[in-house]
Amino acid sequence: MVVSDLRRKRARANRRGLLGTAAGFALLYAALSLAFGPWRAVAYITAGLFGALFALAFYFWGAMLFGGTWQFLRRRTPVPWALDDDASAVPVHDIDPGLELMAAGMLVYRAGEARPRAYFRQVPVADARAVRPFVVARTGVARRCEFAIALYDEHDRARHQDSFTTELGDRAALVVPPYRLAVDDPARLVGRRWSLQVRSGGTVVAACGFRFVNGTTQPESVLDWQAHMLPRLVDEVIARDTLAQAGDVALKER
Repeated sequence: MVVSDLRRKRARANRRGLLGTAAGFALLYAALSLAFGPWRAVAYITAGLFGALFALAFYFWGAMLFGGTWQFLRRRTPVPWALDDDASAVPVHDIDPGLELMAAGMLVYRAGEARPRAYFRQVPVADARAVRPFVVARTGVARRCEFAIALYDEHDRARHQDSFTTELGDRAALVVPPYRLAVDDPARLVGRRWSLQVRSGGTVVAACGFRFVNGTTQPESVLDWQAHMLPRLVDEVIARDTLAQAGDVALKER
C-alpha cells in the first residue's frame, strides 16, 4: 500500500510538472506572438531552447575538464615513496595508494647456509634444502593484509596453496609464508618451469613464472633498490623466523 501511494504521488507530481511546463510555453508563445507574430515566436522559442542546451553542455564539459583540472592542481605535489633506510620521516600523501607490490620471487635455502638467497626468473636448486616464495610489498596505511600464495607446475597443477595474514606498513617488507617449503630431491626440479600467483583480498597482485636450474650461481642482476634493500629484508625474515620458530612444510615436487 505504501509503495502504491508513493507511485501515485510521483505520477501526480510528474503530471503537474508537465502541465506547468506546457502552460509556461503556451504563455511565452502567446506573448511573443502578440509582440512579433507567430512565426517569429516559434523561431525565438527554438533559438532559446538550443541556447539552453548549449549552455548546459558547456557547463557539463567545463565542470568535467576545468573543474577536475583545478581540483588536481590544488593538491599537493605527489611525494615519491622513500626507499632509503635513512629517511627520517615518512612522506605525506594526499591519497592512500593501497597495497603496492614491488617484486616477487623465490628464496632458496641451501644446506650449510643459514641465510637464504633471493632469485627471480632463474632459481638454482643445487644443494637446496628448502624454497620459499616471497613478494616485496607495502601499504600507505599500516594494517593487516591477507595473502594467498599458490605455486603451479608446468601443467597448471597446484603444488602448494595456502593463505596467511601479515602486518604491512609504509616501509617495504618481505612477505613470505610462515614456513619454508622443504625440497626432498632438488634434482627432480631442475629444468622445470613453475609459476607463482599471489592474491590479496581476492585480487591477483602478482603472477610470474620462473625456471628451476642447476648450479649455485650468484643471485641474478637486480635493480639498485633491490640490491640495497633485499639483504635487510632477508635479515628481517630470519629474525621473525627465529622468534616464531618457523618450521618446514613438504613441497609437492612430483
